[in-house]
Amino acid sequence: MRKGISNQQLTYKTVYHFDLKQIIEENNTPDYRLEITQDDLVIVRPRRKPKADKSDLLLPEWAEDKARVIAIEKGWDYYALEREWQDFAKTQESTPYNIGGAFIGFCKKKDSLR
Repeated sequence: MRKGISNQQLTYKTVYHFDLKQIIEENNTPDYRLEITQDDLVIVRPRRKPKADKSDLLLPEWAEDKARVIAIEKGWDYYALEREWQDFAKTQESTPYNIGGAFIGFCKKKDSLR
């Protein structure tokens, strides 16, 4: 009996290899990038997520209400605080998970003008 790969295994390998090459060429796996090495090893790498457009950091209503109270207590103009935070947030590498909470934290850290 012959040792090694049988014809049936060779067929599966050929079909699988062809299908995988087609998937790689189409490049339509949303979260991962696939590669095949010359040794037929498959490399799976996570794709980087596109950076979020930070021009539209919409604050939830509850955060605006709470920030207005904090602004009044500290003597700040709410709209000036919001603009300053928007400018600050755009310079950061990542968008905060909780935008409202990040804005409230920013307002609380501001020194009082009174």
